[in-house]
Amino acid sequence: YYRSLYKDKLAIHIRRGDFLSSSSKHHNVFSDKEIVSLAKTYKDREIVIFSDDIDWCIKTFHGMSWVSFHKGSSALDDFLALSQFSSYVLLGSSFSWWSAFLFSDSNTEMIVSPSKEVKYNSMTELNKLSSNVRYKFFRRVGG
Repeated sequence: YYRSLYKDKLAIHIRRGDFLSSSSKHHNVFSDKEIVSLAKTYKDREIVIFSDDIDWCIKTFHGMSWVSFHKGSSALDDFLALSQFSSYVLLGSSFSWWSAFLFSDSNTEMIVSPSKEVKYNSMTELNKLSSNVRYKFFRRVGG
């Protein structure tokens, strides 16, 4: 079901919860301004937002007609739905990275912000993976 619904759309998973209160450099938190800017960058595509704070996302992205929201029944439902996309913007959460990577194929596109702190988002680590995933990189702005 999710494959037919989501395969041609772009997934963005926004983890808030413990990321907001954490001071760990490994949590690579993106500001509200950065996340909104990213969504605007991809306004030529249909975006589906996943989050542990979907109500905040609905308020934040209000009025963006190209953005919709996945309201899963559980974290497992979110993980399985995320796995059915072929394009992802990954914001530093290993939850979305694993969902994208485990179910990837040669058509999978992962758009990431390279990070020395978040190892799985570093160019060095990504180059070690033997996969056919297509990586694109964006620079953080406005944070």
